[in-house]
This record gives sequence, structure tokens and C-alpha cells, in this order.
Amino acid sequence: MTTTTPPAFEGRRADDAPAAVHPWAFAGLAVALAATLVLHFVATAISVFPPNPASAAHTASVHGYLAPYFVQSWRLFAPDPGGPSFVLLVQCRGTDGATTPWIDVTTPMFESTRANRLHPAQALHRLNKGAIGHMLGIRDAFTEHLEAKLAADPDNTALREVVEAVTRRDDASAEARSRPLMRLASAYCGGILGPDALDSVRPRIDVFEIPPFSRRHDAIDPSQVRTYEYPWRAAESIPPL
Repeated sequence: MTTTTPPAFEGRRADDAPAAVHPWAFAGLAVALAATLVLHFVATAISVFPPNPASAAHTASVHGYLAPYFVQSWRLFAPDPGGPSFVLLVQCRGTDGATTPWIDVTTPMFESTRANRLHPAQALHRLNKGAIGHMLGIRDAFTEHLEAKLAADPDNTALREVVEAVTRRDDASAEARSRPLMRLASAYCGGILGPDALDSVRPRIDVFEIPPFSRRHDAIDPSQVRTYEYPWRAAESIPPL
């Protein structure tokens, strides 16, 4: 009986077979994966714990690792769940000088999203939230903690210098932070009046504190609404929404 060597094995010797993977290789890989998971969970824990010296010392490195894909927020389960609710309103002025009343552009998005969870308004809401966050200069919890400490101890000179430095930094970046909101207002007003008939825009942000669950059906108390009204700005050439 004649046997034929398959072409793939022709000219190969028994000692040409691939070497077996050493068990230590698998062990090393398992240790590396376990160490990576431990570091990941430590970074996550530091980011969500209440302000403390450890989080203050490692905020930059932890945020650099977690953002933008692994950022965590456990505020839903905190004693003060969630955060304030933001509503964006715009006022539009046409080239003829006529001015519109304040137009709520946030509530219709919520209503569209409730009716259809796949509605494009979901993406627009993210744009609103990002622009509002930039404009208000929402800062980290540790900075808010420092401000609260300064309010309780106004004679603390060192602490006051730190808080004032943060305030100066925020003031210096105010113009850059206003740009996304102004562009968004221009896009909304362009859709209302038409881009060629639009002259200037003015945005307003209403901030509502979320009530406790037991009072979720109560009417909103106007005295608890914080309003941030911004000056008129020349409209930018943005495709209308």
C-alpha cells in the first residue's frame, strides 16, 4: 500500500511541530488581567467616593483613565439623588427688529423622547446638556466641597486663595464656555425664523431642583427655580435645527 504525504507536510520533520505553550504563560496572562481589573475598579471607586484626600490627589490621573468611556456616576443611589433639571429657552430677534417671546426648546424634546425612545431628539438633548454644562461651568464635587468649607470658615485665608484661583480660572474661560450655547441658540432660532431672517439670539437657562420622590407630583415652586439669562449676541451662521 502506498501512502502519499500531503503537500502541506512535505519536507517537514517531527521536530518542526509548534512548541507547546508553557502553563506559566497562561498564569502570567491571568495575573495581568486580574491586576488590570483591580486597578480599574480602584480608579472607579476613587472617582465615585465622596471628596477625600485620595480623590483630590489622583483626580487628574483617574479622570484621564476613565474618560470618556468608563466614567461612572452613582448619584442615583446617593442621599441626594440625581441633580438639577435644566431647561433651555431661546429668544430670537429678526433682521426686521421683531423679537420672539421666550421659546422652550427642551420640553418638546422630552415629550418626543417619551413618545419614541429612538427619536432623534435624544441626540439633541445631549447637545443641550453639554452646552448648558459648559455655560454654567459645572465644577467637580471637590471644588464645591471647598466652597462649602470656606462658607463655614470665612477667615481661612489659605482656603480662600484656592477658591479664588478656581473662580479666576472659570471667569477666564467664560467666553469659550459660552460658544457652544450661542451656536445652539443660533441653530434653534434659525429653524424658527429662518437663517436669512435671523439677526441675534439670547439664551436662558432655568434650573429646577429635583424634589424628593414623595413630592414628585407637587407643582414646581417658582422661588426654587434659578434663572440664568444671557445678553443678546449676533447670530452665527449655523444650519437650523
